[in-house]
Amino acid sequence: MDLNSKKEKFVGLTNSPQEIKKIYNNPQDWFQRQFVSKQQALKWKLKLTDDFKYQEIGGNEDWKYGFTFTPQEQYITLKKENI
Repeated sequence: MDLNSKKEKFVGLTNSPQEIKKIYNNPQDWFQRQFVSKQQALKWKLKLTDDFKYQEIGGNEDWKYGFTFTPQEQYITLKKENI
């Protein structure tokens, strides 16, 4: 991906947002929100991946917090299953 053309945005769900934030070196544009149900969390993530083309990282097991951020260049190739 050419980082000069369009910045890739990541989206994911977790029960431990601070751990994910630390893995990605505390992104400047980190955003997180809390959910009251897994259904609500999955709907939010689906909207961002489908409508806004965010790249999904992580799985669907954890769901209490949703997060988005623009990764630094060295993290773009970090495998999704590493978190």
